[in-house]
Amino acid sequence: MGNQAIIAQEPFWQLICQPDTFKIFDIEVNASEELIIAIGDSYQGTGELFKSDDFGNSWEYTLDLPDGQSCLCVEISDEGCMYAGSNQGLIYKSEDNGADWQLVYDGWKGIHTIATGYDSIVLAGSSKQTAILRSADYGESWDTVHTFIGTPHNAEWFTDFQFSNPDTIYASMRPVYGDTGVYISTDLGKSWEPFGLNEYVYSLGLTQYGKLLAGVYANGIYRYEGTYWNQLYDIISPEDIVVSKMNYIYLACGPFPNFIGGAMVSYDDGNSFEWINSGIGDDRYLNEFAVDNDGYLYASNDGWSQIFRSTAPIITNVDQHIRDSLSSCIYPNPARETFKIHCRGNDDPQHDHPVTGIEIYNLLGEKIRSLSVPKGRAIIEIDASGWQSGMYVVRLISNGRIVKSKKVVKL
Repeated sequence: MGNQAIIAQEPFWQLICQPDTFKIFDIEVNASEELIIAIGDSYQGTGELFKSDDFGNSWEYTLDLPDGQSCLCVEISDEGCMYAGSNQGLIYKSEDNGADWQLVYDGWKGIHTIATGYDSIVLAGSSKQTAILRSADYGESWDTVHTFIGTPHNAEWFTDFQFSNPDTIYASMRPVYGDTGVYISTDLGKSWEPFGLNEYVYSLGLTQYGKLLAGVYANGIYRYEGTYWNQLYDIISPEDIVVSKMNYIYLACGPFPNFIGGAMVSYDDGNSFEWINSGIGDDRYLNEFAVDNDGYLYASNDGWSQIFRSTAPIITNVDQHIRDSLSSCIYPNPARETFKIHCRGNDDPQHDHPVTGIEIYNLLGEKIRSLSVPKGRAIIEIDASGWQSGMYVVRLISNGRIVKSKKVVKL
């Protein structure tokens, strides 16, 4: 489905469910097309993690939190691991689609955001001393890698993370006392430095051209131009940002007195935006987005506990072609001496997005192998005879962009 069909479709949104009167803090869609919501009655009250496999017609517990806890955020990695953070500083992990959970971090202040992006790296933003927590082993253990210490910072926390190239990660912050709103790490999240924009930054995004986007509370959407922040649109509060493979930028805009809210989209790299609120209703503000495997966009309204779904995919048939053709497999896995990577579609001369490179990392984030893939070659054999036993991460590169990550175990 092309862009014209998406624009012409009316209404843009349909209400698919209104779970209850709880506040929806986060929303995700897993690989099984199950809708996952993190809810609570307030930032300090009782809440749970629910899932639905029928577009919200029925719900079941997937994580039952202790009394007095709300689930503030949920994250699903590319490998299918689920992470959930609570208002009391707990982080839970599930490796079986939410059937069983293990407590992997026990703090005492709220976990407001969790993000995955570089294979074994997991980041979390805590309001305990405005900390960034980092795990290098898929959430099994955690270190505090950045913090502000002191009473003035008790009302601040990190709100979002954005993974960029293989070394760079950005973090957004809710500063209250004049701190910068964006931070940068160039060592896989081990250390952090200010990156400018002295604003309350809700959300981050990255265009397909590698430009960083920042959604600012009551002050619009910004794009980093290499040496300065350029305000693209004013008087909105973008609480979430989604960028499609076609570089369409979607904004979930939250409430602010006398401000319009709801959903916006840019089809020209952020140079202009338009509202796409048809189907949402009069109470037009949104707080979270999620995209399913078929390319449909989901949005939540935390004030009225509503969940909407786009009436057409935001990922076009071109995007789907890229995703399908980049499917791959590794065999044998586990491997002893060698293994092969099959990049389906590479042997198709009409294929526009072949795998052009492969990078392999150990669980410390160290690159141990990098190679180019010759045009037309679909099967690549890797010699692992000199590797230590353990798990490794294989990244597939297409035209300079990481498009797929796979795990392989060396026996």
